[in-house]
Amino acid sequence: MDIQVTPSAVDFFKQTSLEGKKIRVRAYDTFECSTMVAYDIVLDKKSEDDLEVSLKGLPFIYNTKAIDEIGNYIKVDYVPSQGLKMVNTNQTLAYGLSLKSV
Repeated sequence: MDIQVTPSAVDFFKQTSLEGKKIRVRAYDTFECSTMVAYDIVLDKKSEDDLEVSLKGLPFIYNTKAIDEIGNYIKVDYVPSQGLKMVNTNQTLAYGLSLKSV
């Protein structure tokens, strides 16, 4: 997956304590009728089946579920008044995200 991180998102992540974890780009099943898949960015530990890439000195991880649901491209942006935003080639997947630890 091609992960692009805007300069403002890089600054946000570098000011955040990663707590020894990595930044996970995540797509997961919600099992709700109105939203089957949700997207977010969380701090997490790397699992065996995760792929990892280092971008501007930041460790990003993702799995095949993320690739299947998001596609081969994702842009991560940060706007202080709005939070984190995830955009793929077709649409905005999520916005107003805060960084949680799992």
